[in-house]
Amino acid sequence: MTPENLQAVWKEISNALREAVSQDTFVRWFKDAELVALSDDELTLRVPNNIYQVWIEANYLPLLQSAITFALGKRRTVR
Repeated sequence: MTPENLQAVWKEISNALREAVSQDTFVRWFKDAELVALSDDELTLRVPNNIYQVWIEANYLPLLQSAITFALGKRRTVR
């Protein structure tokens, strides 16, 4: 996928996330995330540092999975 396509997909996922969390939560944890790879089975996000990764995995992974499924029509493993 081209970077532009990845940005478009992340925008769809982000829109679903925005509806599910407060604006403050979205800005704090998801605004700086970037979709860097997408396949039929997995999706890879780049976040600013390991704290983001750990916090998102511990607190928002089910919500992120739901947003991905909503936007893409299929569940993907998040990396």
